[in-house]
Amino acid sequence: MKKSLLLVAIVMMAVAVNAQTFAIGPKVGYQTQTLSASGADVESGFKNNFTAGLFTRFGISKFIIQPEILYFRTGQVFKLGIEDNSPKLTLSRVNIGVPVMLGYKFIDLKVFKMRATVGPVFNFAVSQDNDKEGFPDNIDVEKITGKDFSVNGMVSLGFDVLFLTVDVGYSFGLSNIMGDQKINGYDVDVKESRQNIFMVTIGAKIFSL
Repeated sequence: MKKSLLLVAIVMMAVAVNAQTFAIGPKVGYQTQTLSASGADVESGFKNNFTAGLFTRFGISKFIIQPEILYFRTGQVFKLGIEDNSPKLTLSRVNIGVPVMLGYKFIDLKVFKMRATVGPVFNFAVSQDNDKEGFPDNIDVEKITGKDFSVNGMVSLGFDVLFLTVDVGYSFGLSNIMGDQKINGYDVDVKESRQNIFMVTIGAKIFSL
């Protein structure tokens, strides 16, 4: 993993040195782990799934690299196999995500640009909270936690109108955020532990060259 991070840093430095264009600015948006066409679900989700951060963008001809830093919350329900029971664990996490997106502008007009990007997302869990349902009394659920670091892949489509920038992306888990654990002598088998996220953000280029 350290070699991968070092390689990403080297690529970013190389692009930054040779960049022909540059932009930086804030961005905010909505992220969810389930897609829904229900207005009530979206409204409820927005209150709990707000995301905000900062993006930078370096461009060489039609190619771009866009590193970001994002704050977001996630919540996931796991069914755990403990003897003949199926207790549920809800894990809520506060995350700092660092996407490093590589992209290509297939429409590049003066007032309108459109691009496709792909790249890794490095996720760091800042805090975690557990909520249990159906656990035996002798299971200390507070000891069941997710990993502090995980990696996702992301694909996205974005466009710019003047100084505004919009991105619609899907982030899919490449590593598990939890693994099998043993609590009080019980084997806790964690299923479906990859974190998949749909995200829509809008940003503003407050400085650009």
